[in-house]
Amino acid sequence: MVVIVSSHKEGFTRRPDKITGGPIYSDVLERIENCSISVVTEQCRKDVRALQKDENDIKESVIRAVRFGRFIGSEWCQINRNEVWAACDAYSFYETAWIEAAHKEMECELYIKFCIGVTGNMVLTVSLHTPRQR
Repeated sequence: MVVIVSSHKEGFTRRPDKITGGPIYSDVLERIENCSISVVTEQCRKDVRALQKDENDIKESVIRAVRFGRFIGSEWCQINRNEVWAACDAYSFYETAWIEAAHKEMECELYIKFCIGVTGNMVLTVSLHTPRQR
């Protein structure tokens, strides 16, 4: 059974397709102070731990990304293998972060992908990471 956990549900195709016309969550800045944050993928949990971020830090990252970052696009993301999906907005932005390999804080590019949950009172973070090598 397919479950969509994002408040945006239109145009779902059961594939990780791009969504035209974004950003979907143009009201996230008005909502975020009253929202909870939930990290919803295992990889995002690992990345958040590596970046040493807590819920408030993630909120600040969403705010920074939307205010100052570059909107990359909107897309359908499969959250897990159990057919859980979300329509997400993706951004790149810069902030100072602890880089373990360098043993210091550095200004670096980060990527974040998030959605507003079905009830409207939670921001679900699907990914938050530095650039990955391909």
